[in-house]
Amino acid sequence: QAENASLALATVLNLGKRDGFKIEEMVVRKALEEAHFIGRMDLIEVKGKKVIIDGAHNAQKMGALLKSLKEIYPEEKFNFLVSFKIGKDFKAMMKQIIPEAKRITITCFGTEIQDLVHRSVETKEIEKVCHELKFKDYEMVVELKEAFSKAIKDEEGVLVVTGSLYFVGDVYNL
Repeated sequence: QAENASLALATVLNLGKRDGFKIEEMVVRKALEEAHFIGRMDLIEVKGKKVIIDGAHNAQKMGALLKSLKEIYPEEKFNFLVSFKIGKDFKAMMKQIIPEAKRITITCFGTEIQDLVHRSVETKEIEKVCHELKFKDYEMVVELKEAFSKAIKDEEGVLVVTGSLYFVGDVYNL
């Protein structure tokens, strides 16, 4: 988000020079200090546990999430709760997640928004990737509420909820 904000600010500053308007630095600073992007590197606490919620829904965004996590928690391996939308390259994302994972809980979601139905990849498909990559510390829990409860109770450390913006929305509703 810092990179995105920097690019947007640079664009506005250049437009200001070109078109003759000025940007108030203090207004920008205040806006950036107060900015909160739900579902983007959102750190919350649930039942005393640190939870980071990020709708990293493609390999590029997953890479950025994992890079940020390693900058903030350089020595940490993470517990993940994941679910991916059908049609997304979940294999590429799992290949990025597994080296940073202590434990992974795999679950499902299904969302209907204005006659559009969004469904997750079957848990068995994600399990296959875990097997291919020789990652064994995972659990499949089909029902989202149960999966979240189990992931929250899991070992010490940070829980990272990621994989789909629709999934993240469902988790916030819990």
